[in-house]
Amino acid sequence: KYLQIKGTAMGTCVAPTYAHLVMGYLEVKIREMCTIKFGLNTTNDIFKKYWRYLDDILVIPDLEDDKISDFISIFSSIHNSFKFSSSISKTHVNFLDLTLYLSNNKIHTDIYHKPTDSHQYLHFYSNHPRHVKRNIPYCLTNRIFKIVSCPSRLKFRLIELKNVLLSLKYPASLIDDAIKKCTITKADSKSEIPKN
Repeated sequence: KYLQIKGTAMGTCVAPTYAHLVMGYLEVKIREMCTIKFGLNTTNDIFKKYWRYLDDILVIPDLEDDKISDFISIFSSIHNSFKFSSSISKTHVNFLDLTLYLSNNKIHTDIYHKPTDSHQYLHFYSNHPRHVKRNIPYCLTNRIFKIVSCPSRLKFRLIELKNVLLSLKYPASLIDDAIKKCTITKADSKSEIPKN
């Protein structure tokens, strides 16, 4: 038998709520420790560029390298049950399903696939309603259009997706229709943006 004495089982309805509550509590403590270590102004600057989704955190601190190490140490020492891993880069970072990278002094976004991602989407000949299988190319294409900011990268990601879906026996016309719909939707949304 297995008895869980800490935390909650993954997949339960209350697990995300617990994660938010615990991380919120830890953030208060981290902010207090940062204020002691760096001062109030620097701490406020750090937390202006701090984003969290459940227990995944993205921070873009304007700190020297040694202070970044101190900041990571604060996270690592906050609670002995938590193990925070970190990734530091001045050019790119992965956060959830995004890669954020610098190009021409601008932040761009791209799709991030974990190394274990094998693109196991529903096979076209599986026993599912047709509307489900028709919607998969559109949803995946729409996700690419929403995330990928560089036009050349967008083209690469669409070709990559098309090859994956073709290998799963999706008709090329269905994939092309999804790309066309997303292209039109994106063009329409740009035309709705008021110009100053």
